Amino acid sequence: MPNCANCGTEMQPTDKFCRECGNSSAPAPSTIEPKSPETKLSPAEMIEFQRWQKMVKGVNTLPQAPQKPAATQQTEEFAKTAADFFRSFREITDGVKKDINGALDAANKTPTSAQRTPTPAAAANEPVKPQLSPEETVEFNKWRQMVKEKNEQQDNS
Repeated sequence: MPNCANCGTEMQPTDKFCRECGNSSAPAPSTIEPKSPETKLSPAEMIEFQRWQKMVKGVNTLPQAPQKPAATQQTEEFAKTAADFFRSFREITDGVKKDINGALDAANKTPTSAQRTPTPAAAANEPVKPQLSPEETVEFNKWRQMVKEKNEQQDNS
């Protein structure tokens, strides 16, 4: 009995392929004698020949996943591009917001000229000095002098 040229497994004379490694027991393609055009292959031989061709050419015998239509593929690519664009836009706007908030915080921490001058509401809370006439000013000073003298007398006693 013949042995497989690839793995050495014993093969039956009727086997066209090794049952272990799948290697063809047929001679190399250069030594195959072409059949005459009058000779037609039987359906079984045709199937066997097609299997052999696939194996020799290295065609993948596994069913391939169906290809997506071009429009669907383009739509998915557009959606991915749009998502990347909006993600970048969001990152930029978040950065700008952070910069603006940082500038506002810094501006709020440093006193401005408006913060140094009292506002009209704050000025309204401060007591207003009365405007006295010259006669009233003389009378007020006399009264103040009298109060000072009384306080000094009380302190000495």
